[in-house]
Amino acid sequence: MHIIFWLLAVIFLAACAPASINLPYLGHSNTRAPTGTFPEPAQFSYQKLAEDSQVNELPWEETEHYRSFKVRLPHKLPEETQKSFLEFTFYKSKLADKEKLIIVLSTYSQRQFHRFPMLNLGAYLTAWNPYADFNVALLEEQEGDDPFDLDALKDLNSEEDNMRWMRESARRFRKIVVGIRRMLDWAEKESSIDMSRVGIAGFSTSAPIVAVAMGIDPRISAAAIFLGSANFHEVLAQSEEVRMKTWRERSLERSGQSREDFAAHAYSILDPINPLRHSSSIDPGRVLYF
Repeated sequence: MHIIFWLLAVIFLAACAPASINLPYLGHSNTRAPTGTFPEPAQFSYQKLAEDSQVNELPWEETEHYRSFKVRLPHKLPEETQKSFLEFTFYKSKLADKEKLIIVLSTYSQRQFHRFPMLNLGAYLTAWNPYADFNVALLEEQEGDDPFDLDALKDLNSEEDNMRWMRESARRFRKIVVGIRRMLDWAEKESSIDMSRVGIAGFSTSAPIVAVAMGIDPRISAAAIFLGSANFHEVLAQSEEVRMKTWRERSLERSGQSREDFAAHAYSILDPINPLRHSSSIDPGRVLYF
């Protein structure tokens, strides 16, 4: 696993290289769709909040090449009334020049061992990088963030429960994507960040979030996606993952539906967040996919 993420880190840095550098061995295209061609889907729109961010330095995490900060941003979806916040750790390069930014997402899984690959990647990108030629923002999972809470499936006992779980999954997914956009708003005001060189990395559950974020926001110029998926309605209808399979079989037996009917119901709720819906503006040469 460590070797995989070493490779991911190295190639990802190359993917975030300045546009003036050609990397033909990566199949790298130095073009990106013009900003005007990027869609602004209503489900990922948001209002910039007037409240200021809170930034606190973490001196005990300072290294030879990086200073560390905990950043807290006000964050909510347009339809939400309750106040909430987005938190991430910002590793700021000590170099004087503006440097690229790499955003590393959590894996959003209640199985705690799944969070370590991205924490390891964050460590590779900072503690083991002797050049400090980029900044890193590490977005870790907070309670209630997991967009597809598979552990909750065992408690769904009706079609209404199923639909409620899917709607909540879509809402959480949207909120993480919008949160990434708020991180980019903050980054635009940070003097150490070169906004022309912003990359993002996601593993497992966070991989499709990365794909959607890159597809709708032109400020992201490169992405590394590991073990991602799309067409969530088909995943729910066909997956052999134990929790999903047990839930699906119980639901089909109770309702008398076919898998096709099951997928159709899921499609009506989950298709708006399907990464394939938002991929037309992405330059494949800017994406590293495992």
